[in-house]
Amino acid sequence: MTAAGARRRAIGGWEAAALASITILPLFLGGRGELNADTKQYLYLDPLDLLARARTVWDSRVGGGAVTHQAIGYLWPMGPYYALTNALGVPDWAAQRVWVGGLQLVAALGALALFRHLLPRSWVQVPAAAAYGLSPFVLGHITSQSGLLVPFAGLGWLVLLMAKALESPRSWRWPAAFALVVTTCGSLNGSSVFFVVLAAVLWVPLAVGGRGRAGRREGLRVLVRAGVLTLVTQVWWLVAYAVGGGFNLPVLHITETVRTTNATPSALEVLRGLGYWFFYGGDTEGPWLGHLSSPYQTSGFLLVVSFSIPILALAAGAVLRWRHRAYFVALVGIGTIISVGAYPIGQSSPFGAAFEHLSRTSDAVLSLRNTERAAALVALGLSALLAGALTTLARRHARAGATGALALLVLVAGAMPAQWRTGLVAERFHRGDTLPVAWQQAGRELEQGQGRVLELPGSDFATYRWGATLDPVSVGLTHRSVLGRELVPLGGDAGASLLQALDRSLQEGWFEPASLAPVARLFGVSDVLVRNDLAYERYRTVRPRAYWPLLSGPGTDLPPSRWFGAPYSNVAGPLRPMIDEVELGLPASSAPMPEVAIFGVPDGGRASLTALPVGGGTVVDGDGEGIVSAA
Repeated sequence: MTAAGARRRAIGGWEAAALASITILPLFLGGRGELNADTKQYLYLDPLDLLARARTVWDSRVGGGAVTHQAIGYLWPMGPYYALTNALGVPDWAAQRVWVGGLQLVAALGALALFRHLLPRSWVQVPAAAAYGLSPFVLGHITSQSGLLVPFAGLGWLVLLMAKALESPRSWRWPAAFALVVTTCGSLNGSSVFFVVLAAVLWVPLAVGGRGRAGRREGLRVLVRAGVLTLVTQVWWLVAYAVGGGFNLPVLHITETVRTTNATPSALEVLRGLGYWFFYGGDTEGPWLGHLSSPYQTSGFLLVVSFSIPILALAAGAVLRWRHRAYFVALVGIGTIISVGAYPIGQSSPFGAAFEHLSRTSDAVLSLRNTERAAALVALGLSALLAGALTTLARRHARAGATGALALLVLVAGAMPAQWRTGLVAERFHRGDTLPVAWQQAGRELEQGQGRVLELPGSDFATYRWGATLDPVSVGLTHRSVLGRELVPLGGDAGASLLQALDRSLQEGWFEPASLAPVARLFGVSDVLVRNDLAYERYRTVRPRAYWPLLSGPGTDLPPSRWFGAPYSNVAGPLRPMIDEVELGLPASSAPMPEVAIFGVPDGGRASLTALPVGGGTVVDGDGEGIVSAA
């Protein structure tokens, strides 16, 4: 391609600005000052510290010491981005809006660059690119896992680089660029990048199909070069994942199952960019994502609008005459087949049944359980078919092409109402931009001490009365090691068992105050951090009025606590008031309690690696509950 041709196909400044105006800017219209509980709270609380911890596979700061799981992925690009915005003093909520909107913008620009490379340049391709960048696909991932959208943002660029590599099969330039983009996309989650790399690789066999033996040889050369460079540039995180898989607790087997992840991705939902299991989740308080997800299941208008885009794209694909149509149709078909996976469980296709069976015996297959992430392929394929149809229409009938492009833009905007109304902030998973004063004070107090910190009570995810963070904020407020019971256990088997047992005794009402100090000393704990501000009804954890008298009484053999925050009253919210036998059995009035408290542990703070003299003693053969009972 000539330099003049490259300039003709380049993305114009006004086009990039137009896409930015419908991806980034609308996110600042709603939910101002609110921070989604996204990916890791430590990206906002102390990003430089998270980057330092991510450099090693061993993290001594959590679980009493644990082999990390995918933490190395924060080294690029998410960690440096938040470290930069933090250094510049950008408010966390604003930095998060730019991050999410930036991913949508990069995705749209990648799609537009691809369309420009394959089609004659026309402004009508901009709405088609917006259809990809603003796909509802992002809605299931922006809460707790927006880092998984990086492969989605890179898909169009990867296909473009593979196409350019095939046009210059003797050059290493484009395979090298392909490997670097994969490096940016893939370090946080291997399965997400696997699907987009598959889409890009698929370009080669379809493009060289009619070129004969010479063409096939060139295609093989491109695949080998791109494959070797990509593998070499991924070693840094692939090795870390292998170490984590070999020495960590079996994370794949103690988190969501194939039956969970494949309960929702029907073909129809996948075609409109949805289907991810988390998007449909809920509990007794309602849907997890609230106004982000509910309208797609209850609003007749939104159902019509969100299905109109794939219907128009498929209709365009049926009549379009374009030499690259076969590739994008294949993307839609293959992406849909992969995304559907084993849906519906128990009645799936032979492919789905085989996938579910293999997931029980192979960790490699189980790691691909979130098959809906392949819906990114579907979204790009549909957008490309729309781009091809609009370009053809505009070349034949300029006015009709312009009308069709503007109509598509209206449909794209209508299919993502949360983009304009709420800043994509989840209704039940967000907090304010600033932490409560009590937690800021407690964090400064913890920083002045030494030794491990034991956090009580435990909770599946950190949901405070003042907001949801998913991760406990304590780890981001101190450089000391923090132990706390979460849904996914951390550390070694023995330590996780003991921590679970201690917290279970507190949760289930058989806690003996005298057991706290001995068990804390076993953990090497020098301070016990008590959080009385948890929204206990969310995960049915123990009520503060039930455990605070036990922890603050003389039976624990702990000195008086240090209080942070004014005397505090924690009452369940109106959606789930928790008026039950436990609540009715508590005293009508109770002693005042702090929002956050810290107890010192006498003779605590034993080093992580310690040699103790053995002069007799007791051998305990059992699990953590036996240790707690013996204590």
